[in-house]
Parts: sequence; C-alpha cells; structure tokens
Amino acid sequence: MPLGSSVKTFLEQPNHYGWDVKRKLIWLGKHSYLFRQCYHNYINQNGGEPEKAIIDDFICQDTTCWSGLGVIDILASMLDITEKQRGDVRSWYERHAAFYKVLSFNGSLVEMFNIINEQPYVVRTGEKLSNLFDEQRVYFGSLVPWDGEWYWSGVQQKFNTVSDKEVREMKNNFLNKTSRIAYRYCKNLADKARKATKDHYENFLKYHGKDLAVYSDGHSMDADLQKQYFVQNKSRLQNAPSSSVDYHKNKVPDLTTSFPTELLESNNGVGVFFNPDEGQEIMQEFYDIINGFKKKGVNLSEDEQNAIRGFISSNVISPRFVRKLIQEYGDKSIAAAFLIPDSVNNYFLDYFLRRYKGVFYRNRYPSISFVQALK
Repeated sequence: MPLGSSVKTFLEQPNHYGWDVKRKLIWLGKHSYLFRQCYHNYINQNGGEPEKAIIDDFICQDTTCWSGLGVIDILASMLDITEKQRGDVRSWYERHAAFYKVLSFNGSLVEMFNIINEQPYVVRTGEKLSNLFDEQRVYFGSLVPWDGEWYWSGVQQKFNTVSDKEVREMKNNFLNKTSRIAYRYCKNLADKARKATKDHYENFLKYHGKDLAVYSDGHSMDADLQKQYFVQNKSRLQNAPSSSVDYHKNKVPDLTTSFPTELLESNNGVGVFFNPDEGQEIMQEFYDIINGFKKKGVNLSEDEQNAIRGFISSNVISPRFVRKLIQEYGDKSIAAAFLIPDSVNNYFLDYFLRRYKGVFYRNRYPSISFVQALK
C-alpha cells in the first residue's frame, strides 16, 4: 500500500457493527482491481442490471477466478479482526434466507422468529432502520452473523397481515422449492437429506455395481435410470404395508421431463456419477473425456482437449468426480489439455480444482428435496 492510501484508511476503519464490514465488502467486490471485472461479468450474466439482491449474491456467495475464492474470503483475510469474526464473514455465503416474524423491539435490536426453523434471532438494524419494521408483521429476507448478533443482508420483502394458515403455507412452499437453502440452518432436515442420499447411493451401487455409469447417448441413460428407479420402487413396495401399495405403485418418477432436450439428444457418451455427499452428476461428451484420459497426455484430439477442459472448468462437476477418473487414468491428459509442461509440479491439479470448483470447498448439501405436507 502506498503511504497515504485512501483505500488503506478506509479498510482500517473500525468494524464494530456488521454494516461496517458490509460497506468494505461492497467496495471490494464492486470497485477493487481484484474483483471489479468478475463483478461486471456476474451482473451481465444475471440480467445486466446491478440490483441490490444480485450484488448481494455476488459479494456473499460467488466464487471467482481468483483460486475459487469469493469476496468474503479475501476481505476476511485483510481486516484486523479476530479469528471468530473472520469465521463469521466467511460464513456469509450461507445466508439464513427465510420468512421472519417480528416479535419485539429493544432500541436498535429487533427480535424476530424464523418461521422455517422456528428459532428466534436478535437482529441489529440501527435505530433508523428499526422503525421500518412492524411488530407481528412477516418479512422475507436473509440474515448473516457478526460478533454474536444478526444483520440483514440484501433486500427484505414485507407481507401484509397473514393468517396462521398462510404462514404454514409459506413454510411448506419454501421447504418444497428451496430445501437446500433451509439445510443451512435446519440441521434435522439436512441430516434427513444426507440419510436419503446415502440410501440412493447404495441403491445406485447395487444396480450398477459401481458409482459411475457410462451410456452411449442421452436416451439410453434416461431409459436405464427409469429402469433403475422401477426396480428400486418394486423392491420398496414388496416391503411396504399392503394398504399403501395402491398409493405408491405409480410413484416411479418420470425422469424424461426433468432432463433438458440437449442432454437427451446428446450422442457422444453420457457419464452419470453418484456423489455420495450430494447426489448424481451428469456429464455430456463423455466419450471424448474418457478417450482423452486414456491417451495419458499423448496425441489428444482437439475435441478431447476441449471436453477435458470443460470437465475441469465446470462448476457443477465436483472434484470428487474428477478424481474418480484420475484414480483410474491419471492426470497427464489434464496437463496436456491445459498445456502444462511435464517439468511442472503436479500442484497444478489442486490449483485447477480449487480455482474452477471453489464452490465445492464450502459447505455443501444434498440435492434431494422433501415434499412437505401441509399441517
């Protein structure tokens, strides 16, 4: 830092309150040399308008080309704060998005009730902002922790007076549509999802004999997965009470409706990997990936190089899937696809996985959702 730097002066200002940290986070994400291009790219990818909610998504949860780190990771390492406070900032990618009911006021503190996990939160709003909230009114928004208190992050939506029945409907709709968000703060639901994912993983292994299935095209994949679910459903019904058989006998999911047309029409190999922590991962152009890996870095075709680069750089394919292929074929073709010389230490692989798949180095949750019955 040059002497007399206004940036240095700004970053050294006190961090007594969560909004002190948030101001620095916004500047770092929007205006710093390190992140401003990432910020503009993110805005353009999400409609092109810098709305408050989109900005909050970028600075709190996006992982960038800087070794897969986010704005919160860099800021937490820069500020003169305690390790506990650093942990708070780094946890802001797991914002507690939920419906909240205002219970009471105590100066600039507002006690709120999270309708989703049925837990109270003490939220510091500042005396001016606390006047914007009405007692017993329901709001939707996200909270983040800072130094033993909670703070609003992003925008809040205010609801008119709602009945108890409407509150229950809000909760059930939220859990049915956004279970993975609720898993951040509903440990019982997250544990239930992990148990269900483990069961599905065991069923996948039992049917396929391994955790990776390869198909020639999308329709073959769809047909076989339909068959897998039919076999599992039939086995489950054999052990179910007879009174429930009629209800469940037609409950085999129609996977065709959930797969995009592009995937179903693909004809250059489809790989389906079952990640035991999260669920199934599907990769197109899998023949080019496998054939490229088998060549161990020698005479890769252009299509094979492109497929391998796509496999490594995809932020929806886990490091676990990548390491599955490396375990069998080695990493020489990855080095070749990215023009890494043989003389370079194999740390390049850790770097690529961390850079392109940074989201997988944070807390992750199963992709499975549960349908909540209205009570």
